[in-house]
Amino acid sequence: MKSVSVVLITYNEENNISGCLRSLLDLDYPKYEILVVDASTDKTFDIASKFKNIKTIKSKEKGFAVQRNLGIKLSKNELIAFTDADCIVPKDWLKVLVNSLESNKVSGVGGNAYPPKGSSHIGLCIACLGFPAGGALGLSDNDPISTCNAIFIKKSLQKINGFDTSFSYGGEDTDLTRRLRADSNKIIIEKNSFVYHKTRDFNEFLSWCFRRGKAKFHLSKNPIQLFMPLTIVIYPFSSKFRKLISKRKVINIDIFSIIFVVPVLFFLRQLYMTSGWIYEFIRSFSWKEKHS
Repeated sequence: MKSVSVVLITYNEENNISGCLRSLLDLDYPKYEILVVDASTDKTFDIASKFKNIKTIKSKEKGFAVQRNLGIKLSKNELIAFTDADCIVPKDWLKVLVNSLESNKVSGVGGNAYPPKGSSHIGLCIACLGFPAGGALGLSDNDPISTCNAIFIKKSLQKINGFDTSFSYGGEDTDLTRRLRADSNKIIIEKNSFVYHKTRDFNEFLSWCFRRGKAKFHLSKNPIQLFMPLTIVIYPFSSKFRKLISKRKVINIDIFSIIFVVPVLFFLRQLYMTSGWIYEFIRSFSWKEKHS
């Protein structure tokens, strides 16, 4: 199997970094390096630096795309894998990703991010919306890759100049997936690949939705986003809701949560994303006025 560089970007992850690094160091894979690209103001860098066989890099600039691009630049292998500091990877994580990449002869492979056992009830309900990376539902074939669980051929990333640093609020992995596919690269979802992604609490969820709304403005300026909160009317008939119903026993979620809590969270997600979109829309006009 080919050697892999695992790139992990961090910002104030002192509560999560140790668990993530321990799981990465415990991987059943013949040859790989781990690069932590850190822009923290807390103790994350110090904690990561104490681990043996970890390459810890201090990034002068904070940002999902900026830090990942730095990791790509400093990596020494032809395959680049990504995960997040609030994730725990299983022992066969790299094996599954590399096998899928090589057997399917593709440029990139993404996988799922399931909530870990013992997640809070609200965290599990949030994961039932299908985020991040499929959440409790799992990804579908045509979903974009999420960098909490992904692997790419380094040359393919370099050819399109890596991640777009203009995506300040997230969405850079969705954009990357689009640009790779537009450049004739085949990108697939490997349903047998997964990591355990720490769930969000309610306040983190709302903040994340608002930030994703800002990111979505830069992905698509289509004003149809203004009407997205109204999709709560059709959500019970959506494929994701049907998938939730079919997987309820596997997920171990009660009927009350399915018919009430998850739909309310869906509405709040759409509302906060639209608010974030509107915020960036207004801000874009302010920027134009200042630079006109």
